[in-house]
Amino acid sequence: MQTPILRFTTMLAAGILLAACAISRKSASKTGVDISGVNYSDMPITYIVSDPNDTASVGAEPLDPFAAGGAMCCFRLPATWQPGIKVKVEILDTHREPFKEEILELPPYVDGKPGRLWAVLYQDGSIEVLSSEYGPPHAKWPGKVKGWPVPTVEYRRKLWAMHLDLKMGTLRAAQKLVQELRESPEKRLQESWKHKQQYSRKDIATFTGPADPAYREFLSKDYEQFLIDAQRDVDEWVRAKP
Repeated sequence: MQTPILRFTTMLAAGILLAACAISRKSASKTGVDISGVNYSDMPITYIVSDPNDTASVGAEPLDPFAAGGAMCCFRLPATWQPGIKVKVEILDTHREPFKEEILELPPYVDGKPGRLWAVLYQDGSIEVLSSEYGPPHAKWPGKVKGWPVPTVEYRRKLWAMHLDLKMGTLRAAQKLVQELRESPEKRLQESWKHKQQYSRKDIATFTGPADPAYREFLSKDYEQFLIDAQRDVDEWVRAKP
């Protein structure tokens, strides 16, 4: 016959064992899913997602403005959705400085099954986390914006202006070369010859030196074509303004 102390000890041991089994079942009931990000904002970012209660669940990825990333491994989610599933999302700005950090509750799984974990940043700075095997273009996508990110006209014009500055710089360089060859031919021929000796000897293989009249004619045609191409590139870009 068991004494009261022995019965208590037995019951305590059984309780500990049941608790351990419950913890084991809870751990085993989780499944690994991929991680992806979608950036609907005009800011280059790096997002980091993690489980506040599970250090094994973490992922990070840089995203361009109005862009989506690939699929990364892995985040562990319960096989069955339940209220209170938390996901920590950190957003770093262009300079990898903290921009925003939130711990969000994951909404119910699409179709009742754990799917890819999505971290979504919107133009207004709000963040959303979702679990879905369906991407933004799909009818079952649970995000508040449907479809992949589309750059705004303002953002496209910003990029257009940046590229125009580069193309204008090339045009100015071509104009300067043509002008120097006309106004200071000896100096320009000497500098060009020295540069080609160092980087492109095949271009001067048929000439006797920088004073060779044939070399000057060759260089003049080369510079004029460079100017024509640069001007055409600028004109086409200007016509293509968003």
